Amino acid sequence: MLQTAARKVLETYLSENRIPALSEIGIAESEYAKTKDPAFVTLYKDGKVVASSGRIHAKNESTAKEMVENALSCLKDPRISGLVAGASDLENVRIRVDVLPPSKRRVLAKISDLDAKKEGVIFLAQGLNRLAVLLPGITNIASKGEELLSIAIKKAGCDASKLSEGDYVVYGIQTEVFSDF
Repeated sequence: MLQTAARKVLETYLSENRIPALSEIGIAESEYAKTKDPAFVTLYKDGKVVASSGRIHAKNESTAKEMVENALSCLKDPRISGLVAGASDLENVRIRVDVLPPSKRRVLAKISDLDAKKEGVIFLAQGLNRLAVLLPGITNIASKGEELLSIAIKKAGCDASKLSEGDYVVYGIQTEVFSDF
């Protein structure tokens, strides 16, 4: 449902240079037009992530509008440059939308509390102004919480050898996934 709406947003924008209304993409009356949860949009081509955009806190008035904004932000991701120039280029692109309700986010006292098969992580080092998000099941990159944390630290641009536990907070997250693959 949301992945189909994200595709319609991208197709409309690329072919008509406009942002469609929620009613045009079939979600104006959905629960996502009434809730205000963060949403991540990830685009894949040939099994690889070519664009991704999302937030850990919603800034728009609805989850649906968060999805629309993040779908469009994927077009600014440098990894997608040259791969998608027009609507027809989306035929070989797969779309995943993750909705992150705050009720599915928890502070981890220790990384071993993370179920790496079901959860992703948010790594937040506020004093260093660093953040990384690894969505659950986005790839088969890690089977243990410690491995996910290590990847998140690198993704945030931090040096693990210079961090102490008081420098950061790690959240375990579960998302509602909508995907066309």
